[in-house]
Parts: sequence; structure tokens; C-alpha cells
Amino acid sequence: DIEEARERSYTQFKLKLEDIQLIYANRNESWEKARQEKNTNIHLIKLMELDLDVGKCIYIDDAVLPAWKVAGNLPNIDLRLSDKRLFQIMNHMQSIPFPKSKHPVVAAQSIEPEPILIPSSLSNPEQTLEVVEGMTPIRKTKEKVEAEENKDKQIQNTDKIEKKNEFEGQLTQLEAKFTLDKINVHIDESMNENNKDAPFLRITLESIVAQTKIKTFDMEFDASLANLILYHEQFIGKDNQQLRLLSAQLEQDTSNNQNKKLVCVNFLHTSPENPLFLT
Repeated sequence: DIEEARERSYTQFKLKLEDIQLIYANRNESWEKARQEKNTNIHLIKLMELDLDVGKCIYIDDAVLPAWKVAGNLPNIDLRLSDKRLFQIMNHMQSIPFPKSKHPVVAAQSIEPEPILIPSSLSNPEQTLEVVEGMTPIRKTKEKVEAEENKDKQIQNTDKIEKKNEFEGQLTQLEAKFTLDKINVHIDESMNENNKDAPFLRITLESIVAQTKIKTFDMEFDASLANLILYHEQFIGKDNQQLRLLSAQLEQDTSNNQNKKLVCVNFLHTSPENPLFLT
């Protein structure tokens, strides 16, 4: 089997990161204590884990197999923050000063050239033409120029063919794919009593896939999202479930056994040295 042969062409590494936390603490809040408790109101993201499968190709300069393959999976991300803390984070980001340039920018003064009038030594056009014809063999020079131009075109066409063949055989340096089953973003309403927050909104993003390929001249990036749901957690709907303010779910296509995507993004970045720019 071709797929099995490709898998045997890689040296496999497995990495796993556990207990990944994201904490935002003010001056009067202890982030060290929150890190030990692992689930507090200053945790922006609950504990999560990341699985990575890394493969290194044993063949060098293979035009078909990528040199490196990376596959990552995040089962679930729960992000929770209150409206008050959200504005605190935004104000904090705006208060960060941007680095200033070490060298001040000096505007260059534009210098306009002064026109210089050169008097013509030959005021008679016929006399000028006779002098030029006597100095230069125009017909021979024209034939020589055309021959050189044809030669240059042949050289350019040969270079284009060689560079196009080089482009077709460009190597894939990295192939990576990351999948995320679900992201839940909880936005709570700040309450003055006992410093507690009440659930307000929940945004759910399902089946997020991002993959990229880095080649000799190109970089491809594709991302897709299957479902997007917005819940209002302070109201209950007719089905005794939380009220859906927005629902953009797509049903599975059973005929092709594929899931339809709600949003797809395709991005291609190529180098200025790409041989296809010469065609």
C-alpha cells in the first residue's frame, strides 16, 4: 500500500503537553495560587492538553514526501471571562507603549535639476542627416541589433523552461495540520455582590481545521469552520434549552460521507523569485 510505504518513510515522534493554563491577574490577585488551584475566576482558559505527532522523512530531497510532517489535536478549549475583565484586558493592551525608532527619520530635500540649453551646431536637418549617415552604417547596425535581440530571446526562453522545470520539482519542507474539536467562549456579566459573575453569552465554534504547506517558493494555508452557535444563557427557549441567538450549523452530507464547511479560507503566498512570474 502506498500510504503504508509513506508512513514507513518517516521517523515518528509523539509529544504531549498537559495542564496548559492561561491566567490574567491584577495586582491584588495571586496568579501563583490560581495556578495551583487550576480553576478560578482569573483563569481565562481552563486546563487543556495538546497532542503533537511529528515525522521526519528519512529521504533527503524527495520531491513527493514532505521533509517534516506535523499533526496536532486540541480536544476542547473553554475560555471564560467577564465583561469587566474583558475591558481591563483591552485597556491593558492599549497602555502598552510601542517601540520608538532609534534613528529619527529625516526627510530628504528634493533637488530639481536646472535645464541647460545646448545650442545645435547643425541647424540644417538635411545636413545633419548626411553627417549621421556618413558616420554610422544604419542598415548594418539595425540588422546586428535584431540578431542580438533574437539571440537574447532564445536565451530567455531557455532560462524560463529550466526555471519552470525547477518550480515543478520544488520540495515540500513542512506539512502541518491542526484540528480543534470545539471552542467555547463564555462571557459573563459582572455582579457587584460577592465579586461573582453571572453567565450571559456563550459562543461555540466547532470542528476547526487549519493546515499549511511550506514549499521552496510557496506557502499554502487552509482553514475551515463547521459550526457557529451563539447562546444567551439567561433565557430558556421552547425546547427547554438555552436560547440560540445565532445558529449556523450545517448537516452532514451522508451521500458523500463528508461534513460541509460553514467557512473556508484559502491563502497562498509565493516568493518573488518564483519562476512562474517569468512566464
